[in-house]
Amino acid sequence: MRFVHVLCLFGSVSVLSACSREGSEPRRGLEADHGHRSPVASSEEYIVGGTKVRRGDPVALATVALMQSNDWTFCTGTLISKRHVLTAAHCLADYQGAELYVGFGPGALVKSTQSFAKSGAAVERVLASHYVVHSEFDQTAVAQLHPLHAPHDIALVTLSADAPAGFKPMPMLTQQDALAIGEPLILAGFGLTQAEGGTSGQLRKVITKLTGVWADAAEIEFGDSPGKSACSGDSGGPAYVKRSGKYQLIGVTSRGLVGCGGGGIYTDVRSYQQWIEANERA
Repeated sequence: MRFVHVLCLFGSVSVLSACSREGSEPRRGLEADHGHRSPVASSEEYIVGGTKVRRGDPVALATVALMQSNDWTFCTGTLISKRHVLTAAHCLADYQGAELYVGFGPGALVKSTQSFAKSGAAVERVLASHYVVHSEFDQTAVAQLHPLHAPHDIALVTLSADAPAGFKPMPMLTQQDALAIGEPLILAGFGLTQAEGGTSGQLRKVITKLTGVWADAAEIEFGDSPGKSACSGDSGGPAYVKRSGKYQLIGVTSRGLVGCGGGGIYTDVRSYQQWIEANERA
């Protein structure tokens, strides 16, 4: 099947991708390859306005890469259990690669619009057994700034084997947990460092602020930190909060506002607690 390079280019309040919804039936029957190590890229640049994430950082232990069989990374995700990764629906709704892998480690090979960054770093990858895209994912709503209904831009990947030793699932905020406008958010991903011609491959994080909570659309918005944002390749990646010294997952990267370095919109995981739990058991 044809592979669609699905990346969220943060610009003009739209998701610039070749996605189209194919339904939510999980893909199954893939074989485990959790012992394979792949060459990965690195760069001296950073996620827009951010810093490199080092091994041992809680962000590095839970933030993962979605990879093709040829080791190119096309989206980011978050480990939420030993066998499950949360990501964006638009990353997988039209994914037609023969195999899907999840890469563990702060380096991953990311395709740039103009060049490739390479290094001697390594990432350990695990083959996905199947994944589920939310059955009500709406690509049209994702293209809107504040849609009237939830786009449901969320998907769950199930691994064919446990995550490698040392990696730790990230706990999530629940519907009982409140958010405060202005609260710091930690964004992370393997994406590009700029919209045009940037390179990446090194997991990066950046701190920005929560600027909106849209309950009807099950989304949150970040911004108020010019030059600090996610970029292409960070789609599906996390927005974390840090409370009492501990990180927790609050959002999944959906789309951007004004270019890489502007604000962005994330799926609010609190609204999908039951959906996540049901599909983890499936």
